[in-house]
Amino acid sequence: MELLKKKHYAKISVREIAEKANINRSTFYLHYQDVYDLLDQIEEQLNSQLVDALKKITREGYVPGKHPQHTNFFKAMDRNIELYRILMSENGRAYFIPKMAETVRDAFYGHWSSFCGNDTPENLDMYVTYTAYGMIGIFLSQMDAEKQKSVECMGYFAGEVTNWVDERFVALKPNG
Repeated sequence: MELLKKKHYAKISVREIAEKANINRSTFYLHYQDVYDLLDQIEEQLNSQLVDALKKITREGYVPGKHPQHTNFFKAMDRNIELYRILMSENGRAYFIPKMAETVRDAFYGHWSSFCGNDTPENLDMYVTYTAYGMIGIFLSQMDAEKQKSVECMGYFAGEVTNWVDERFVALKPNG
């Protein structure tokens, strides 16, 4: 990550990583195929943490105005805020955010479709895409904001928007 702060990922060598980590190159290759594989595993670990947080979002026991599950999603991102800053910088991969959004979207899709059963609404794909990009967007907008909102505030806002959309979601009919 220190190297990514200074230069683009494609310009980082295994030799530089090994020197920084104080290991031999052969030790690096025991765990990773190359720099891209290392980045893939870091990104996958971050995405896995987000999916774990999303699995905790349930309708059971929901209390209006309380959104601890959404807050947990933002806490998972906040725990790794420096990693996100680096990976989302110009030195990271351009597809990191879309890949993260796809992972979150897929987790939402599986989660929400299980609530709907055989009555899966026609617009579920658009709904989960909107929700995934929305939650990630909320975090990104606050990540470097001059006056950053708390994860609790972000969770509350995301939960309220999700509820508002959800209440109208089932009734939506596509126009074309």
